[in-house]
Amino acid sequence: MQFSLKDSFNKHSKNYSERVMDRKSWANLSCEDSLVIEIINEMRRNGKTFEIVDAGCGTGDRLRYILENVHIDRSEIKSIYGLDYADSMLAIAREQKYLDKPLYDKLTTVDLTSEPGPYTGNLVLCLWGILNGITENRASIFNNLAKQCVDDGVIIFDILTIKALKVLKDREATLLKDRSDLEPFTDINTLWYARNDATIGYMKLFTIDELNNFISNAGLKYKKVWGYNHKDLNPQTVVENDIAVPEQAERDFSVLFCVVSH
Repeated sequence: MQFSLKDSFNKHSKNYSERVMDRKSWANLSCEDSLVIEIINEMRRNGKTFEIVDAGCGTGDRLRYILENVHIDRSEIKSIYGLDYADSMLAIAREQKYLDKPLYDKLTTVDLTSEPGPYTGNLVLCLWGILNGITENRASIFNNLAKQCVDDGVIIFDILTIKALKVLKDREATLLKDRSDLEPFTDINTLWYARNDATIGYMKLFTIDELNNFISNAGLKYKKVWGYNHKDLNPQTVVENDIAVPEQAERDFSVLFCVVSH
């Protein structure tokens, strides 16, 4: 039977909440959350009322955690919309609460590689490697995220770069020894991985040239980009208010955390 990443995420949904909140194993998420909070607080200082689009929202735990740690009042939030293509994830997200009210105003099943979600906002989030999970129609997801972001809004996302290739290829090799049903990908930058509940997924690492082209063709520019490595979790500013990330970034950092705008 052909592998389906969507089915994999549906199976993983019951363990996703625990995994995304396990900040001992996933300390990089707390690192990235602090950057999201920095952007939110900057927008608050500029008097923004938030219209949030959580693209690839999963179970909603990540967004709830961010809002709890930024201590944002509901009066500062006009709307929160969640999008995901895994219905089991959305079922859990519907039960999420923030300040004793449902976290999301609306949740919708959407494949963002095929179409933009039905909502727009000034804070569009696409977090925890979602973009690396897209191996085909990659340009379309950037175009669709751009359509969901209003003119004075921002899109925040993270990507794994090809600097992470060797470590991830070694992990993939271990997985493939135990899973004879899986074939290695012909594309060197695409690989399998295993989660802690034995479900599996695949990802494709980004080159800087690819990323810059996707951003430019979507009519976006970089507001700020940080880079870090999983060993040190020390984010460093790569660019601010620029149209391109330098190629050196894929040699220096395994993760880029990006804020882009129109």
